This record gives sequence, structure tokens and C-alpha cells, in this order.
Amino acid sequence: MAKRVLEADVEIGHRIRVQRLANGMSQTELANACGVTFQQIQKYEKGANRVGGSRLQRIADALGVAPALFFSTSEAGQNSVLSSEIADLLINPGAIHLLRNYAKLPPQQRSALLQTTAAMVDEN
Repeated sequence: MAKRVLEADVEIGHRIRVQRLANGMSQTELANACGVTFQQIQKYEKGANRVGGSRLQRIADALGVAPALFFSTSEAGQNSVLSSEIADLLINPGAIHLLRNYAKLPPQQRSALLQTTAAMVDEN
């Protein structure tokens, strides 16, 4: 019987990846902290393998967050489209670094940066 990947597994994996990147941690570092291989972390992050409860606790501990961070917070229990969209954006190489630098800019420079990037996108 073929294993079915559930949307929730993919969402949890995305959230693990985003938090790992936000912490500046490699897959190997997270794997070592959790007692698994980096390939297993890759599978978790892609949603190819489900993360069991005790393993999710280890991952959360290694990342310094509560396990609840990896679950949807919508009242209906559905995955939040907004959080999925943000997770998809944050997994791009350099995205978190760019956001950290953006947050350090004064308001006028933030505005100028937004205008510059909008113009760059419009040119392509």
C-alpha cells in the first residue's frame, strides 16, 4: 500500500524548516541534536515522512520553541493559507537574512528598498 502524504505533514515540515533556518541551523546540526540523520530531517521538512510526537518534541527542544509552533492555529483546524504562503517565501535562500536586515533599516530606507525591489520585479 502506497504511503499517502497529508497536507498537515507538509505544513509541519515547512514550519520545521522555517524555524531551523531562522535559527541559522543546518539540517545536519538539527539531525545531530535529535539523534537522526540529516536525510531524515530532509524527509520531515518535505512532508515525505511524518514526525512522531516524541521526535517533534526533540525537534522543538533543539530549535528552542514549543511543539505547538508546528501546528495550525486556525479554529477550524485547517492549515492557514497565510502561514503556508509565508513558509513558502521564507524557505527561499537568503529570505530570513534579508528580513533581518530589512528590520534594521530606518523607515525611509525600508520604503526606498520596497520601491527598488518593486521596480526590479516590474522590469522582469
